[in-house]
Amino acid sequence: MELVWVAGISLEERRATVLSTLSFSLPMGQKLALTGESGAGKSTLLQIIAGLVEPSTGEVRIAGSKVRGPAVALVPGHPGVAYLSQKSDLPKFLRVEQVLQYASKRPVAETQALFKLCRIDQLLGRRTDQLSGASSSG
Repeated sequence: MELVWVAGISLEERRATVLSTLSFSLPMGQKLALTGESGAGKSTLLQIIAGLVEPSTGEVRIAGSKVRGPAVALVPGHPGVAYLSQKSDLPKFLRVEQVLQYASKRPVAETQALFKLCRIDQLLGRRTDQLSGASSSG
């Protein structure tokens, strides 16, 4: 079964093409890397997959369930899918571990195992402004 299924996604804003027609599927247990120049549409695609941006055409499904965008959902977003932008307004004095503990409702042992599985456990002690993509000015 596909974890993520994207079919015919495109996005136009103000008569400009932001994303050209794009289709792919990602089977359970597989990884996918998105690469491209700044402005190529990587973040926009991820926002569409998360249900935060409505595509002009196409459909996204997560584990078989259709992602409903802001045009049809009162509160946009798909259950179990999160989008975290590199641009963050998190206080710079917070450590990654503090932010993740605040956001999680899972037991500490379970979250620690998840951090290790995602290979981010070495980042937990860092401040939020010390992560890749974080702005040092502000």
